[in-house]
Amino acid sequence: MCFEKILLFAILAAPPRQPSTFLRLQPGPGSSFVYKLHIDRVDEHRTGDLYVSCKVRRNTGKQIVIDGTLTKFVMNGKDLTAKLKGHGKLTGTLPYNERSERIGNLDPMGFDRTITPQMFDLLKEVGIYLGNYPAEKVTPGYDWSGETTATGGCTYCDYKLKGFSKSLDKAYLEVTNIRLRFTGVQDGPMTMEIDMKHGIPTTVSYQVRSRPGNKLSRFKQTLVSFKPGS
Repeated sequence: MCFEKILLFAILAAPPRQPSTFLRLQPGPGSSFVYKLHIDRVDEHRTGDLYVSCKVRRNTGKQIVIDGTLTKFVMNGKDLTAKLKGHGKLTGTLPYNERSERIGNLDPMGFDRTITPQMFDLLKEVGIYLGNYPAEKVTPGYDWSGETTATGGCTYCDYKLKGFSKSLDKAYLEVTNIRLRFTGVQDGPMTMEIDMKHGIPTTVSYQVRSRPGNKLSRFKQTLVSFKPGS
C-alpha cells in the first residue's frame, strides 16, 4: 500500500474532533423570556403550573440582573392567579455573573401561609432554573461541580456535558448529586438543554422522592417564549 493510501486511511479512521467552547449566560439587556414550571405531585394527584416572566434589567458582562414575576398560577388545570392578590410578593430580582453564578443580594418572591396548604406547597417551588458554568472551555464528557436551583432553593450539585446538537446551537447537561436542602432525594439525573446563543435553558427536567414518605414529584421547566434585547 502506498504512503498516500496509508495517510488517507489514517485520516478517515480518525475520530471526529470534539467541539470545545465556553458556556456563558449572555442574554442581552432588555431581553425578556417566559418560563413555565410544571410540578406533578404524582402520589398526591396534584399538579401546578407556574409561569414566570423574566426581564434582563442589566447586563454589564460582569453582572446580569434578571427580574422575575409570577404572572400565572394554575393548580389541577384551574387558573388561580387571582387568588394570589394580597398573599405574597410576586416579583423577585436575581443577580448573576456570566458563568450563571448567583452574586450580590437576592430579592426573592415569597408567599404567606394564609393561602391554602395545597397552593402554598406548589408556590414555594417558584423560581427559575439556570445552569452554572465552569471558567474553562468544555468538551463532551467534561464534568464540574457548581450550583443549581432545586426543590427547596439554590444548592450544590455535579454537572456533566453530555454533548452538543449537530448545529452546535444546543448543549445537553446532566446534573447529579443534588444536595437537596430539605428532606428528599434526587430520583435519576436532572437534564438541561441549553440555548448556546443566550446561555439559558430551553428545558429542565428532574424528579425527587420525599423523605420520609417516598412520594414522587416531577418537575419540568420549559422556555415558552424569548424576545432578544440589545
